[in-house]
This record gives sequence, C-alpha cells and structure tokens, in this order.
Amino acid sequence: MERQRLKQLEDTLLDIVIVLDSTLDTVTALLERYQSSLLSIEIRENNAYPQTKDEIVRSLLEKQREISLFKTKVDAIRSKVQGTTQLVRLYFR
Repeated sequence: MERQRLKQLEDTLLDIVIVLDSTLDTVTALLERYQSSLLSIEIRENNAYPQTKDEIVRSLLEKQREISLFKTKVDAIRSKVQGTTQLVRLYFR
C-alpha cells in the first residue's frame, strides 16, 4: 500500500515537472516575441527605450526565475521520494 502511494506521488511530481517545463517554455517564447516586437518598434521609431525598463519584460523575467526555482524544488522533492521508495522496497523484501 505504501509503495503504491509513493509511486503515485512520484508520478504526480513528474507530471508537475512536465507542466513546469512547458510553462517555462511558454514564458520564454512570450518574452522573446515581446522583446522582438519591442525592438522592431524601437527601430521604426528610432527610439532608444531600454527594454530593461519595460515592466512586461521585467515581469516575464521574474516569472522565468520563479518557475525555474519551483522546478528545482520539485525535482529535489521527487529525488527524495525516489530514495524513500527505494528504502521501502528494500525494507519489504
């Protein structure tokens, strides 16, 4: 019973990692497209508006960092669950 619940937890954590990877890819794509659009507007208008001062760019960069940090934490928890699963497996042999 415990092994089954640990396996379910491990599977759920793997699903979360997949979702976070996909979300990070989406945020990165949005950031790249937005920066590209911003750059083309700057070139057209001959405006030297620095992208680093743009609130959307800053927000997307912040979300990238948050998602990466959360993914690192989930990976660490998943690793611990895998270790616990191994210990339980050895214990019940």
